[in-house]
Amino acid sequence: MEKTIKIDGKNVGFRITGGTLCIYKQQFRKEYYDDVYELELIRKRVDISEKEKYLRNYMIGFRLVWAAAKTADPSIPDPDTWKNSFKKFSLSEILPQITALFALPESDDNTSSDGERFTSESLTACAVACGLSLNDIYNMPIDFLLNTFKETVSLRSGKKHKDSVRIATQADFMKF
Repeated sequence: MEKTIKIDGKNVGFRITGGTLCIYKQQFRKEYYDDVYELELIRKRVDISEKEKYLRNYMIGFRLVWAAAKTADPSIPDPDTWKNSFKKFSLSEILPQITALFALPESDDNTSSDGERFTSESLTACAVACGLSLNDIYNMPIDFLLNTFKETVSLRSGKKHKDSVRIATQADFMKF
């Protein structure tokens, strides 16, 4: 998904793709979806002060915003330099406008259907196993990549869907 927002009189593009996960991990040494999930948890917590919630929300929110901007425009500088290039930078105005871009794929947590953590490395490994390039990862939306992985697994296993039924072949009978 993509979105353009005017910040301090400048049009700034934001984009979330498979590459966003890699950019985020390289810059911040944390998994993108771990922070997205943490943002959701922080909002629900009652055991931390409002000031702590605000600081954590701001830190994570800014990292997510920067990574989405970096995905849209690879020429933007490091996070601090980029932020300082604006006279007025209101995260509280920007973040709500691009929140939908950060949606977790098909789950409300950061694990896959088999319970494994969803990481930039697992995304890259799946893409490579499906014959995709790094360029593909950086240009395809995350939901499209995940659906491509599922479809590739289905095709390779000979199953169209989990509940699909096929006619037994001679090879199936020979296995008995």
